[in-house]
Amino acid sequence: DNNKQEVIHFSRPLRCMSCWAICCLQELEVQAPPGTTVGWVKQSWHPYLPKFTIEDASGQTVLVIEGPCLSCSFCGDVEFKVLSADGDQKVGKISKQWSGLLKEAFTDADNLG
Repeated sequence: DNNKQEVIHFSRPLRCMSCWAICCLQELEVQAPPGTTVGWVKQSWHPYLPKFTIEDASGQTVLVIEGPCLSCSFCGDVEFKVLSADGDQKVGKISKQWSGLLKEAFTDADNLG
């Protein structure tokens, strides 16, 4: 905030990035304010699609995020669908925006919108 106080904290443990390591799926804890867990972003196993569930503090799925088979694109944006908890209705999208050849090739930074 304006007083340099932390208002939200994200915690993601180091895990294997292989899509075949089912036991090592990615998980992000969201705390707001820090110390109070408000939810989780958890990777769901799929052989070729990036899929995630958004869960509230009690572990109930509130949204699903589904990406394309290839989550990189040359000279274009990549869209991830935000779906209802049951996965039937599109409620929004997250776009990974193209940021130029050098930044895309030599960094792991992304612009999301």
